[in-house]
Order: sequence, then structure tokens, then C-alpha cells
Amino acid sequence: MLDTLAVERRKILRVAHSQGNLFVNQAYDYVAPKLGKSSVAVVHIAPASPTVRGDYVLADIDTVINSLRMQGFTSVPPVNMNLAFSSADISGHTLANTYLHELRASLVVIKSIITATLEELSSPQDEKGHRGFFTATLTWDGEGDVDLHALEPNGTHVFYAHKRGPVGELDVDHTSASGPEHDYASCDPNVLEEGVYRIGINNYARANGRIATVQIDFAQGGQPLIKALDVGGERSDQGAASPIPVTEVSVQKDDDGRFSATAE
Repeated sequence: MLDTLAVERRKILRVAHSQGNLFVNQAYDYVAPKLGKSSVAVVHIAPASPTVRGDYVLADIDTVINSLRMQGFTSVPPVNMNLAFSSADISGHTLANTYLHELRASLVVIKSIITATLEELSSPQDEKGHRGFFTATLTWDGEGDVDLHALEPNGTHVFYAHKRGPVGELDVDHTSASGPEHDYASCDPNVLEEGVYRIGINNYARANGRIATVQIDFAQGGQPLIKALDVGGERSDQGAASPIPVTEVSVQKDDDGRFSATAE
């Protein structure tokens, strides 16, 4: 998901709670060099991590995080908020009943931090991947050249040698070092077509043994589809005629003319 957000040059704000802060730090460190620190931010709630990448809130009544100090984990951040004890959450740690409880001052503070952080974020200057009705993003785990292919319902094959079709476009094409590559289908209802879009990959060169990850995202929202697979043997231009199948995206239109997309 981070690769898709990065290639589409989006601003990113992530909010993490408790142990989630261990993972959000890794996510920040991964994507910040791609977008620039002015376009990526983190807000930490009850951080269990020894370091933070942005503003945080940690209550004095949080027995879970503060007990880590008693166990020798002295590097957790210091308390910066005082809250009264509540029987609704005797741990003083949960997100819903302590930090985001509607009657607690912590909710106001967290909302204020998030609002201020959002206002400070700036959009990345260089435009790359377009947002589409659905998008396909390809990355792989090392050197080599792996190609993303899309076969549209109209029969058009969109790939490095023919980057634009009636519906979609391969707007990001990398020929070395992990990608990404990015294909999008138009959001224009006069351009978008019903039918099945077949997504595939090809190990063009130097990528034997690599694992590719393809992510399908939808403008309508919902959980993205993520698939990982071996890129197969090197096939150069010959592989373009028969790319390795990854998934099929089905686009349908209802009686009111509204489009929807699914993939599996």
C-alpha cells in the first residue's frame, strides 16, 4: 500500500496506538525517503516504541506502557498527559475507553495534533502515477527488470511497448531495482469499460528468483488486493506475449450507471 501511495505522490498521515507504533516507525522510515519528510507524518498514541517519528500522547494512568519502565524498558517516551483514573478502563491504555473517550481531554488533544499535522503536510512536487478507478502497482524484491501488463476488455494490451490503451495507461515504468510500475484505469465514465481486465507480469531480464508483489487499489475504497508470486524465468520480449497471470479485475455498471470493480 505504501508503494502505491508513494508512486501516486500522495500526502500520508498515519496514526498508531500501542505496539502499532513499532510498525508505523518502520513504515515512516520506508516511505519518507520516497516522498520527502514534508509529505509524510506520524501521530503516536501510547507509544510502546523506544523512538517516535512525530508528536505523541502518553497518559500518566497508562499502566501498560508505563509498566515497561518497571521492567527495564527505560527508553519508552516520557508521560506528557495527566488523566484521572476511570473504571471504564482500569488499564488506562485502550484507544476507545481512554485516549479517544469523548469525555476525556486526550481526545481534544489528539484531534488538535492530527489537525495541525495535516495542515503542515505538503503535497509532493513531482507528479508520477495517476489515481484511477482501479490501479495496479508492481514491485519486486531486488535487482532486475520485471514488467507489468494489463489486457483491457477491448483487447488492448497495455505494457512497456504500448503504454496507453483506450481505458488505461502504464504511467510509471522502471527497468531496474525493485520498481515500482503502475497502471491505472480511467475514472471517466465515458472512457471506462465494463468487463474483465487481466493483470500479469513478465521477468524481462535479470530478475530470476525474485518475488513480485502486485497491489490492486480501488477508487470506491475497500481493502486492496495484494498478491505475491515468483517472477519466473527470464523471458525478455518473448514473455510479453504471455505474461504470468496475477489477477483479474472485473468492472461492472449497475442500472443507474454506477461502476464498481472487484478482484480476486
